[in-house]
Amino acid sequence: AIPALAGLVLLSLGIGLAGGFVWDDRPLIVESARVKDIARLSEVFTTGFWETADSHDRFRAFFRPLVSGSYALDHAVWGLTPFGFHLTNLLLHLACTLLVLRIARDAGLGSRAAFCGAALFAVHPVHVESVSWISGRTDLLATLFLLASFVALTRGGEHRGWRWASWALFLAALFSKEAAAPLPAIVFIAVSMFSGTLLATVRQRNINHETAVAAQAIRSAIERMRNEDFRQLFALFNA
Repeated sequence: AIPALAGLVLLSLGIGLAGGFVWDDRPLIVESARVKDIARLSEVFTTGFWETADSHDRFRAFFRPLVSGSYALDHAVWGLTPFGFHLTNLLLHLACTLLVLRIARDAGLGSRAAFCGAALFAVHPVHVESVSWISGRTDLLATLFLLASFVALTRGGEHRGWRWASWALFLAALFSKEAAAPLPAIVFIAVSMFSGTLLATVRQRNINHETAVAAQAIRSAIERMRNEDFRQLFALFNA
């Protein structure tokens, strides 16, 4: 499955390897003194994402140190050759695809269904900007760490080390892009929606019994709303 998914990623998005630096790539990479000097790598944790050698956009003072750090590491290996930066993006997307495959299998899907889901994720056009545009790496890193955090949570059981790993990966996602913040809500929704598969997996692995009970309670409440509250609401409007 892995070679096939890698081939799909390369066939669908590999053309981006021939691209150059465009738009935000220039201030974030080409004109950034801290990215071009590996000795200043630690500065990514003390400065804003948009601070460059020339200016600082105070209206976009995001904190994304892992993204800036990855640019610095790419520059240390490739210099200002855009191919290397694009290659990193492509490999990050492949890693996300493999995590989607893992989650699908853990959710109870068969090997074919899980592969089809991961394949759709691999080639879906919604990913073109994030993969082909170097500055789109914020999305790739945040997604990678979010998916990894979810896998660590659902596969680690009661082992405290896996729980800490899940939290650490969640923090890494936040340090890549702020959009990662809803992960706890996503976990609750996923567990409550897939009660016959993922919730069973959670229970079998004894992942925080209180969380599983709370998720079941949420699902039961939703069902009651569908069966009772919605009917009453519609009756009120029809009165």
